[in-house]
Amino acid sequence: MLLPTHALVGAAIGKNINSPWLIIPAALASHYILDTFRHGDYIDKNLNLKGNFWKVSLDVLSAFLIIFLFLYFKNYSPAVTKNILIGSFFSLLPDFTTFLYWKFRLKIFKALHELHLWVHEYFHPEEIKFSPKNAFNDILFSAIAIIFLLI
Repeated sequence: MLLPTHALVGAAIGKNINSPWLIIPAALASHYILDTFRHGDYIDKNLNLKGNFWKVSLDVLSAFLIIFLFLYFKNYSPAVTKNILIGSFFSLLPDFTTFLYWKFRLKIFKALHELHLWVHEYFHPEEIKFSPKNAFNDILFSAIAIIFLLI
């Protein structure tokens, strides 16, 4: 899934659950659950950071822009705002720990990296390219999350 999809779903979780201690595991689990659905990845299988840096940067920036636009225009209470940010952060964390493991081989993240790979490879053994057809689930889950953020 694209990062904005994960961030929006995490934000919706944060908005609708009052306890940060429940938001954290729910947002983390949502990441892996979303990755079980068919989706396209724009990152080169060679994980060439130099060639993909602009794509990842645009993805991260758009994720935070969307969340901050919601926070600005909806005027959520400080408690709900905090929960939305917690949900967004923890829903994005698995991709960040995967990056840290890949780039720096930090052993502390090895098990999370392997879980992330397993989810992608078990449910999608074929390499899935980014395309409109493969982006359908990103669009669907993002739209559902936006509805939960609006109501």
